[in-house]
Amino acid sequence: MRHLRWIWVVVGVSILVACSPDLELENTQEPQPIEPTPDTASIQMQVFEEAYVTLRENYIYEDYGGVNWAAAGEELRNQIELGMQNDEFYEALAAMVGQLPDGTASYRTRAARIEAEIENTDTYEGIGAFVAMRTEPKPHVILLSVMQGSPAEAAGLRTHDAIYGIDGQPVPNESLEVVIESIRGPANSDVTLEIISPGEAQRVVKVTRGRVTAGDIIRGGLLPGSNALYFLVPVATDGSLAETIVRSLQALDESGEPASGLVLDLRIAQSSVDWPLFQMLTIFGDGQMGISYARQEQQPMVIEGQDLFGSQSIPIVILVGPDTSGSPEIFAAAMQDSGRAIIVGMPTPGNVLGFQQLLLVDGSELTFARSSFKTESGRDLAIEGVVPDILTTADWDQVTLENDPVIDTAIRNLSVGDQEEEDQNLEQKIETF
Repeated sequence: MRHLRWIWVVVGVSILVACSPDLELENTQEPQPIEPTPDTASIQMQVFEEAYVTLRENYIYEDYGGVNWAAAGEELRNQIELGMQNDEFYEALAAMVGQLPDGTASYRTRAARIEAEIENTDTYEGIGAFVAMRTEPKPHVILLSVMQGSPAEAAGLRTHDAIYGIDGQPVPNESLEVVIESIRGPANSDVTLEIISPGEAQRVVKVTRGRVTAGDIIRGGLLPGSNALYFLVPVATDGSLAETIVRSLQALDESGEPASGLVLDLRIAQSSVDWPLFQMLTIFGDGQMGISYARQEQQPMVIEGQDLFGSQSIPIVILVGPDTSGSPEIFAAAMQDSGRAIIVGMPTPGNVLGFQQLLLVDGSELTFARSSFKTESGRDLAIEGVVPDILTTADWDQVTLENDPVIDTAIRNLSVGDQEEEDQNLEQKIETF
């Protein structure tokens, strides 16, 4: 009877992924300072025209998500001509940009940009967990992953736990960013959380916040009763993901028992600048795997596949869910569309837009969605997300490492190993994690 055993472990990721799942983030150089001028309206008009025209010509959606862009621009142009204080202008410009669909465009002043740039996102003060927000059946925060050595871990919190109350108050039906601010706080201060673990009664946990360095690890090993591999890809991963999988395939190949299948768990995986999309597609895919498109152009994503220790023929099941975001979504969709993988889980959000940052003439910043992704069959991921071949209903806070029906479904669809022995050992499949 074989239990899951380790093949390879990757070092932790050091940078916490930002809230935006940007796949491509272009930036321009700092603009040269503007010569002082008493004509405030003239400078405001330059900033406005640069932002307005850029969005008019390059924003990803030609219909601007239903916004009458010409009317929005004319309104602000008239206000500038009538005279505005700078604070009023910045607020109005941000409001104009904010009319575009949520999460697709934003504006911030030079001061706000500089403050954000000097902030150290590697470390912060809080409890030390990667989290996601859910609103049903009532608002709660899911712990996607608890960082090793963190205050959350020290207090007994675990991956898959859910927070339903913060300091005696229910989790509000607000954005994740707002809720996170109520959980974070100065090091050595306490926060009281109402926690529900899957299958257990609600309990109260006091966590003493600390100074946290964001990071996570890839976990993986052999599935029971088989020579198939399983990898849980963390929220934020570095470029070593592909290398990790290849080394595991190589180790099995050199042992004389090549891997018979592969389960890639992307349910909490999100984009980072180092997410190895093209490396992963090169290892497991081949040919045209989709199209990256913008208003003015389309770029086919053509992959020249490489067979590394059976990577081009190994059966693959990919697990996805509502927290799968960005490059992991593109990878899953491309593998699904090409017939190289079965997708199991819950639909993904379609956070695949590529963003551009533009420094305007006064040093303020415009960020907007410029590109998106379509599969080879024409499915627009930003609109549809990834729809699994096999739908499941178990969310991340409804499973545990020992009892995960989504992984059970993946194992059954790999059709590897002795099924009777496999069924007897499902509850033990991740005991060594």
